[in-house]
This record gives sequence, structure tokens and C-alpha cells, in this order.
Amino acid sequence: MSSSKNSGQFGFPGLEYIDRVGQAWLSAVTLQREIVTEAWDQMRQGTFEHSTMLQSWVKAMDAFQGIAVEVSRGPGHVYQPVWLCFDYTQGKNSIENGDPEVLEGTVRIARNEAAQTTLEPTRFSNLDLKGTIDADAYEICDWVQGSRSQIHVKLDKSKLVKPGQYISFILPKGRTGEPPLAIVMLRIYPAGT
Repeated sequence: MSSSKNSGQFGFPGLEYIDRVGQAWLSAVTLQREIVTEAWDQMRQGTFEHSTMLQSWVKAMDAFQGIAVEVSRGPGHVYQPVWLCFDYTQGKNSIENGDPEVLEGTVRIARNEAAQTTLEPTRFSNLDLKGTIDADAYEICDWVQGSRSQIHVKLDKSKLVKPGQYISFILPKGRTGEPPLAIVMLRIYPAGT
């Protein structure tokens, strides 16, 4: 007979915590390898500069700080998705008025994801159950370069045609049974409001 504490992927007490810390470490080391490889290539070409060295150092420190944060959370920590909210008034901030063609934002999730983690956004569902907006409204839904804890989102305004309140989830592709990494809330107001 299994209890709720021992059910799921991690039955041994504390194994989930060890896995989280290990994933944070692996992510940091993988990023470190990418940083060193890129820097080495630039050194060979003679294009390595002081600013590149500082940027590399900052990326590495960010990654290793993620390990310290993960360790400090302890075994009982439960991740919560982060929210990204967009408000868009049709016509008021339209492409014709010289505004950008996209809605854009970046969020930081509470952990570093593994290097092989890709993102998969769902379609936008209307909260009034009056239709959906396809996931192709996401012009970009990807990691910020050099980070596995920041998600960059761009929405194509031309695909946001029906006013309403919508919600979409950003999930780690291919992983089931996990909460989303981020929740995107979109409010589209009709022109003149």
C-alpha cells in the first residue's frame, strides 16, 4: 500500500529534492561549458573583448546562484507558475498608429530548467468560453539567450482579433503531470474603450 507521500515519480523521501538540486547543478555546468566554448572560439578569432568576459562571468554567476537558491529552498518547496499579463486595446495601440506589431514581455521562473527543456505554449482560451486564439499568436515563446530561467514572449497583434479575456499556459514540452512554468493572461479590449 502506498501513501500519498510515496506515490509518483519520487518514492524515496528526499529524492525529489536531490533531483532538483542536481538539475540546477547540471544546468549551471552545461551553461558554463557553453560560455567557455563560445569564449574560446572568440579568443581563437581574436574577437574576445573585456565586455565579453564580463558578460560570461555574469551568466556563470547567475547559473551558480540558481544552485544556491535551490539548495536553500529545502525539500518541501513547491513550485508555482509565474504570470505574464498583457492588455491590448484594439485601435488605441494599433499598428497603424506606429505602435509595435507585437506585445512583448519576459518572466523569470523560480528555477533553472535543464538545457534540453523546450517550451510549448497552449492556445489562448477565452475565460467566457467564447472561443480560442491559436498558439500561433505566439511569435516567440523561448528562453532568453544564455538563461534557462527566463522566458521571452512575443505575441503577434494581428492574430489578436476577438476582444475578451484569455489564458494560455507555457509548458515544458513532452513532460506531463507538471504544473505550467508560466501562465499568460491576455485582455483584448475593443477599439474605443
